[in-house]
Amino acid sequence: PTEVARWGTPTDESRAPKPPFAVDGAAEEDKEKEKEVEAAAARQPLATCYTLHMRDEYGDGWGGAHWTWSECSSGATTTGTLDEGEMGTASLCGTSGCYSFEVG
Repeated sequence: PTEVARWGTPTDESRAPKPPFAVDGAAEEDKEKEKEVEAAAARQPLATCYTLHMRDEYGDGWGGAHWTWSECSSGATTTGTLDEGEMGTASLCGTSGCYSFEVG
C-alpha cells in the first residue's frame, strides 16, 4: 500500500492539493530491515582485545619461537612471533569464553 502525505483539510477529495511527495511501503520495509540488522548486531557478543607486548633481550627477534592464542571450545587459533627487533605488539581478541595462551 502507498501512503500519501495530505496537505490542508479540503472537504472535497477531488480538490485535495497534490502532495509534494509520496512515501511507498518500501520505505517502511527498509526501516524494519534496518531494525532487524541492528537487533542482530546487538545480540552478537562484543570482542574483548588484549595487547600482547613482546620483548627480546638480544634485539634479534624470537628466533623461531612463537605464541598461540586458542579458543577452548572451537579450537580456533591465532599465532604470531616477534620476527625481528627488540620489541613488538600483537592484538589478541575474542568474545567471552575460555582461551588459552602459550609461548614456545
